[in-house]
Amino acid sequence: MKIIQFFPLSRTVKQGDKTSLAIAIVISAIIPSIFGLLAGILVAVPVFGWIFGVLSVLSGLYLLAGIVLAVFLFCGKQL
Repeated sequence: MKIIQFFPLSRTVKQGDKTSLAIAIVISAIIPSIFGLLAGILVAVPVFGWIFGVLSVLSGLYLLAGIVLAVFLFCGKQL
């Protein structure tokens, strides 16, 4: 089982294609920002603020790993 199958956004990156890499990085930066914004808005409600805070951190780590894999694919590494 290849690890890349768990990161569908990274699979769109082609070797040497700067545009596909840039799109993957921009989308990967927007998603945790939205979760962080929701966590900031819902911080007044203790349970929801905590849950969205944890989701924000986990999605950020997942998407950071996706960015690393996208860069590896851009450089030509097989995953």
